Amino acid sequence: MSARRPAAMLAFAPERNPDTLPPEQHARLESLVTLLGPQPVQDFAHADARAHLSEVEVLITGWGAPPVTGEVLGAMPRLRLIAHLAGSVKAIVDRSAFERGIEFLHAGLLARLDQSAPGSSDDRSKPRRSHGDRMTFGTPACPRG
Repeated sequence: MSARRPAAMLAFAPERNPDTLPPEQHARLESLVTLLGPQPVQDFAHADARAHLSEVEVLITGWGAPPVTGEVLGAMPRLRLIAHLAGSVKAIVDRSAFERGIEFLHAGLLARLDQSAPGSSDDRSKPRRSHGDRMTFGTPACPRG
């Protein structure tokens, strides 16, 4: 029996992220999560998005993502992780997400992790965290893969 994959929603402007998820990475993502909808959400108030908000465990955002307001967060009681495919999420995510203990990853953090991996030419021994960002690897919120 295979493990249940977390429910994930993509939220960004596709035209601003044309190379963000090439087909091979999109396929890899679909092997790790159950995507709630075939296209990225561009407005959480849209009926198609609202129909799935209560199921979202992982929110994958990028450039042009709609604001993740307190109201949106309230509609996502299962949300455990926001993975941002760009820099900081501070401009798009309501502060209550940090207070709620939602985990965050962003592209800058992932790049630092990659550079600090064994065998990397980068001499930093540990990735630095951006203000407000936390990470927990090997947990259901952020499985190794």
